[in-house]
This record gives sequence, structure tokens and C-alpha cells, in this order.
Amino acid sequence: MKRYIVVLTALFSISAHAEETGLDGLHGIVVSNLTFQKANNDMLRGLKAPTYENGNVNINPVIADSSGRLQNAFIVNYTKNKWTVSLDYLDLRTIGDAYSLTNPFSFGVNTFESDHFPNSIKTVNALSGIYELNLSYNNKNNSFIIGKVDTSLYYLADPVFAGDLTNGVDYANAATRVVAPPFPSIAVVAKHQFSDSNWSVTGIVGDSFGDRESLNAGKNISNGDLSYVVEANYYTSKRHFQITLNHVDSFNKMDKGITSENPAVNAAVFTVSDWVTDDIALFSRVGMSNGDAQVEDLNVLVGTKYNYEDWSLIASQSATRVAVDSMGGNSRKGDYTFVTEAILNYNIDQDTSFAFTYDHYGTSGSALLDKDGGIGGKSSNNVFGIRLTHFYKF
Repeated sequence: MKRYIVVLTALFSISAHAEETGLDGLHGIVVSNLTFQKANNDMLRGLKAPTYENGNVNINPVIADSSGRLQNAFIVNYTKNKWTVSLDYLDLRTIGDAYSLTNPFSFGVNTFESDHFPNSIKTVNALSGIYELNLSYNNKNNSFIIGKVDTSLYYLADPVFAGDLTNGVDYANAATRVVAPPFPSIAVVAKHQFSDSNWSVTGIVGDSFGDRESLNAGKNISNGDLSYVVEANYYTSKRHFQITLNHVDSFNKMDKGITSENPAVNAAVFTVSDWVTDDIALFSRVGMSNGDAQVEDLNVLVGTKYNYEDWSLIASQSATRVAVDSMGGNSRKGDYTFVTEAILNYNIDQDTSFAFTYDHYGTSGSALLDKDGGIGGKSSNNVFGIRLTHFYKF
């Protein structure tokens, strides 16, 4: 029955009627991002591109202590009356033999993907592709999107803080470590802005994972495995408050032909931010999750941003609770991972940003998680990075 929810929601969105907003015609943006990062210790970051032998899919872990990334995102929209067709294509390339997963739209905790072999370039190239191809309907108070959707762009954003870039969608991957988001795939997004109010509500339903980079998406819908997001926002130019509820069904179809059992998970996230002066913002986020596959289940973050002319300094401290024993007992349930993060950002112009990034990882236990640099029983890690990001609009 769940597989029909997407269709029913689409029919509801198409039947809606409201006033016209926006400008007709062709619009687009190109985002170019270059990132280099170096850590003291190796970090375990996911999987390299799968190989196929005798009908079997081989999956191998990837580890790195340094990384580099060149990303170009091509985003094109065509609007006619209340309707818009969108196409987003991401081209991802390594710098050397390692790859940074850092999102150019957020400063976040730095992550890595590399196996120290030449084939790591294949890992990155395999992630290039179409991330969005959808149809949307917008009016003064309502918007609806259906198709292949990068759902991460439509919730957990904080427009008050807006990252360290004017066009940022979030300020801290460090604050979303316990959230299991529905990744870009077949989905429906609906948002309602209440009239004469600063409140809005967003709903998302779609494939529990699917395929992020190709048109062969929605692989789990046929099994009735979906993900759901409901989010309420209160937003003014100075203040933001947000409540996000998230559920992902169990699923087994992933990218590039990978099959893996992933238990269901629930998450709740609470966000507040405030420009206490014209130049100083304070922010905080609390996230909780519950699921058999969750490595971490509680996250608390506080931070600040200070603006001075074309410079900005972002600093935050987060604590995340480990949910399971792992790494042969070195990292234990109940340990806390502490991430201290600082970003010094310079706006070269309104479309170009240059940043120095630093993250310090520590633990209340005897060792960090492998993904944070705990390989071999390490209890701390330092990550340094530089980044250049440019937006070109047309």
C-alpha cells in the first residue's frame, strides 16, 4: 500500500490551485567547489565503487588521512506560470587519489573517501550523475515537487545562519550525525507557508534510499520501503526555530547495484538560531535517533558566527553519544565523541568564498569511532582543510 502514497500525493499536488509567483523562463546556477583536507589519523569513510565478478557485487571499505575534491554542480530550471522543471547534474572528480565528501553548501565535519589506490578515482566518477529531475508547482503559500529529488535540500536548513556561504543550506554536518536522511531519489515534497504567519510546514515522502546518481531510482518503492519527513519552521530575518521528525523504513537496495540490509530508523531534530546583534549569531541543534543500525543516537551542538566586513568566523562544539559497542571493544556504547570545529571564511565577492577549516575529534572513552579516526585505538584526531567555492548564476 505504501508504494501508492507517492502517486496519491502527486495527484493532490496537481489538483491544488493558487496564485502565480516567480519569473518565467530559463534560469540556472553552476556551483564549483575545490576542497583539500588533511587529518592526523586515518578515517574509515564508507565504500569504494563496487566491482562485479561472476554476478557478485564486491564491496570494500575505503580509508584516508588526506583528501581532495573538485565538484561542479549544474542546475537548470525552466519556469512557466506556476510550474518549474528542474535538472541538477553533479560532476565529481578527485584531486590525486583521494576524495572529500564535504558538502560545499555547509561547513560541517570533514569526511573522506579513499583507498590509497589508483582505482579510487573510479569511486568518485561513479558518484557523478543526475541528482534531480523533477516538476514543481509554486504559489504564494504552497509548493509541491515530484520526481527525482535531492531531499536533503528541502529540510534541516537554517536560513538565519546560512552556513559560511550566502547560499548555504545548513551550518553543520556536525549537528546531523544521528540523522538518517532519505537520500536523493524518487520523492514528493510539499510545503505550506501559513498566511500572515512566520510558520511553515514541510512534508516529504519517497524512496527510503534509491539511487542518487542515475535515473534508475526508486528501487525500494516496489517493496513498499519509503522514508518520511515532517518539519515545522518558524522563521524571521533574525530568528529561526525548527522541529524535524524523520522515519526511514528498512531497505536493501542501494546505489550502483549494491544490496545491503538496512534496518528502519526514526529521528527527531530540534534547531534554534538567533542573530543577537547585526554581526553575531548563536545557534544550537539537538538530534536523537532510534534504530538497530545506528552507530550514534544523540547529538548536541552549540555554536556562534561572527561577521567582520568580508570575513566570518564560525565556531562550534558538539557531543555525540555512541550507541553500540564497536571496533573490538575499543569504542563502547555510552562513549561521547566531541567535535570542536572552526571555520575562517573570506568572501572574495558575493559569489565566491574561500575558507580555512579545522576540526578536532576527541572521545570520553578509550578510542574514537573508526570513521572519526579511531583506527588502531586512536583517541583524538585533527583535520585541516581549505576550500574555494564559486556560484555562477544565469
